Amino acid sequence: MEKEKTRLNCMFNVYAILCVCVLGVLVYFEFVYLSKWQTPTKLIDYLPFYIPVPIVGGLLWAFIYQMNRAQRQLMLVAYELYHVDYVEGLLQAINMVSPNVTSASEKIGNVLDIMIKKHITTPSELFDFSLDKEISKDNIDLKTFVNVAKEVKDVIK
Repeated sequence: MEKEKTRLNCMFNVYAILCVCVLGVLVYFEFVYLSKWQTPTKLIDYLPFYIPVPIVGGLLWAFIYQMNRAQRQLMLVAYELYHVDYVEGLLQAINMVSPNVTSASEKIGNVLDIMIKKHITTPSELFDFSLDKEISKDNIDLKTFVNVAKEVKDVIK
């Protein structure tokens, strides 16, 4: 889980850097175009100024979407890591508080028995289910996408 946490953090940071880079490229292109600005006479003369804007908008949407996805998955992984650390700390505290080794092993054994019984009675695939649920939020319904495409087509006409 630590590797997954590191991977998700890296993904989030890469997409954040890509957002900044894309905005920088847009500003650069617009600055270059404005520095060569001449009074346009036709609509086609404006295209070099406006074409990068929708491209950058699409790239920013994709990068922010992926950042959001990585962040939601990272929240689930961090939640599970917190529980693992909590149980580890609890067992270490029991070991430290116990006056001798046999007492500590008995107490830890009892706690582990309780945890195992609790784990058996609760659904064991809770983490996998919640991760699948988060990933399913990222799926786009094909029917919705087609409807949006039709509406865009109608607006363009």
